[in-house]
Amino acid sequence: MYFSVNVTTFLDTNAIIWGEKKAVIFPKKGEEYTYKDLLSLTNSVANGLKKLGAKKGDRIGISLVNSSEFLICYFAIWRIGAVCVPINPNFKKEELLSILRDAEVSLFITNREVHDKIADEIEDIIVVTSFSKLLKNRKEFQAENCSLNDVCSIQYTSGTTTTPKGAM
Repeated sequence: MYFSVNVTTFLDTNAIIWGEKKAVIFPKKGEEYTYKDLLSLTNSVANGLKKLGAKKGDRIGISLVNSSEFLICYFAIWRIGAVCVPINPNFKKEELLSILRDAEVSLFITNREVHDKIADEIEDIIVVTSFSKLLKNRKEFQAENCSLNDVCSIQYTSGTTTTPKGAM
């Protein structure tokens, strides 16, 4: 049996089907999350993003190392119907700024180190450097109704022949 699930409702579906089964494991940090855990944490972050003014169609940059925080934020961005723009945290200042501007990012989730690289250049972007602040609103969240054709992510190419370009 096949049925279509968009990215905003992916976690709901899997939390119902798989519930207490492990969804993701981060062995280096000793972290494990069930589908229900992942949905709950994602809803908290989605509520936090909404509280900051994020809405459907907004482009939200995320520049974190591979971690549970990255994954949870990625899903939360999708749940509010926003477009996720992942950015390599090892990029230099010019590369970060180029992507933030080209993608027209309105909110940027990153760590203090990345923020400090670009802080003097991004007055018009809301920057979140505290994951725990995003988790404060622990309540249910109704995922935004998105079409299977809505853009959910803009991935930037490596730019081997010219400057990186956003691919939807």
